Amino acid sequence: MARGLVIEALEELARQEQYQLSETSLDLLINRGYGGHLAQVASGAFLNLLDPKRLVKIFCERPQLVAQHPDLLLGNLSDLDLSALLQLVEVLDPSKPVIRGFVQRKLHSRRRTSSLTSLTGSGEFGDGATSVRKDLKSVDAVRMVHCFLMVVLHLNNSRALDGEPVNTDFLFENIEDILKNIMECSQSSRQKISCRSNPVGCGQTHAAVALKNGDLYTWGKSNHGRLGHGEQKGSPASCGPCKVGNFHTLQIKVTSVACGMQHTIALTNQGLYGWGSSKYGQVGLGTKHLYMRPMPIEEMSKVMCIAIDCGQYHTVALTDDAQVYSWGWGVHGQLGHGDTEERLVPKLITSFSNQSIIKIAAGYCHTLALTLQGELYAFGCGFFGQLGLGTSIKHTLPVKVSAIPEKIITMATKFFHCVAVDNHNRVYQWGSHPHGLRHFVHSQRRARQSGQSNFEQADGHLRPRLVDTTYVNGRIKQVVCGSFHSCIVTKDGDVYTWGRNLDGQLGNGTRQDVRIPQMVTTINDRNIIHLTSGGEYNVAMDIDRQIWVWGRNEFCQVCSI
Repeated sequence: MARGLVIEALEELARQEQYQLSETSLDLLINRGYGGHLAQVASGAFLNLLDPKRLVKIFCERPQLVAQHPDLLLGNLSDLDLSALLQLVEVLDPSKPVIRGFVQRKLHSRRRTSSLTSLTGSGEFGDGATSVRKDLKSVDAVRMVHCFLMVVLHLNNSRALDGEPVNTDFLFENIEDILKNIMECSQSSRQKISCRSNPVGCGQTHAAVALKNGDLYTWGKSNHGRLGHGEQKGSPASCGPCKVGNFHTLQIKVTSVACGMQHTIALTNQGLYGWGSSKYGQVGLGTKHLYMRPMPIEEMSKVMCIAIDCGQYHTVALTDDAQVYSWGWGVHGQLGHGDTEERLVPKLITSFSNQSIIKIAAGYCHTLALTLQGELYAFGCGFFGQLGLGTSIKHTLPVKVSAIPEKIITMATKFFHCVAVDNHNRVYQWGSHPHGLRHFVHSQRRARQSGQSNFEQADGHLRPRLVDTTYVNGRIKQVVCGSFHSCIVTKDGDVYTWGRNLDGQLGNGTRQDVRIPQMVTTINDRNIIHLTSGGEYNVAMDIDRQIWVWGRNEFCQVCSI
């Protein structure tokens, strides 16, 4: 059932003033995730005829609707049983990431300095609140908190009847003070960590871009559901950029996106979503199923996620309290939990409990984490030197990369090698792709057989080594790793690339390899703000939010948007 057709059908029914739907139709719509559509059409007239049980289900799926229709919730509280009240308390809790984020956004949109308490003096939200809504968006925040408090009161009353009252002293606090505390907690979290969104994500065969309006587009290889477009009969093996309809229809704004080999993870204004193949649990939904459309990762709803990254078959997420969660493929220890088990749902990496992590990066089968103090930690497979520890041993717990003497300001990995930048603008690189390592071994053997005595050490890739940045001008703000190549983005928006160039991934108009970073002159005037690599191709976004792509195009990865 196409979501656009659902809206059209409901609008036609509204024009005919037929708001009473059959029980079967209602259950079909709500169970398939179309409950929010009932609120979008005819100012929510369809919601007015729903029974309390169905209303609760819709509000739990889309809690922001509570702020738009508070009277519907408040008017039905007395008809809800203990189970429904508990669900609402869990969903509407302002201390939880989704509602906290909602409140924070609304408070940031304030247009007046009026006391929030004055809007709630009567304890009701009637015409007074409605009349100032256009000028004071923060009234939605007040409504949300007020509804939560009323649900708690009804829950306490229900429990009291059963002889199990709860302490509700906190309900008598000033609502303005509660909202102020939420904002103060938010500000302290942001001061602790400074993370910017990553609107561009690349896997080996597919890519994704979050536009300024919050819409998400995906393209490339289409099997295993990695594009999030749903089941489409007769769909081609690959496709060009297409909007992920679920997010647009439900008005969910995507801020960051990351792509693995067969899965995609998106950070939105309503939490974390995942889709694609979860063969190793990398989608994080507790199963090994295939997900054709975005699904909320419920386990992460308890925390505020601010950054994400995907390895080939595992996922890592960074929270606002500087902690790291990981899940998915773990056979090489890349999840950092001290074992080699798979994780079907996100799990906190307890080794970082006393650390403040500010950046994460996931490789093919290893993971990197950067602390606020500029220390770099690595864990997972080290067979190809990707941990930078001087050995090829795997580590299932985070280990500090101590070979770089100075404070590290940024780093990156994606496949089998890593790049880092220190506070003196020096670039380090370590690790090697298996094919590249095999080529190196063969070339060294031929050199010895021909009598040449000057050949490189076979273990040089096991530890960080300086990269010659003679031709790089300006401070480096971002580094990127592909399969066989690397990229640099400076604060001036210039892009530099080096490494293998068989598929034109260096963007220099040739297929010749380059040993040291050189500028990509074709976009040197575009002021690139973000760049990511999907193996043998790259996707960049400039300051005007235009997308630039180059490199391998086996599955339509290099397409115009």
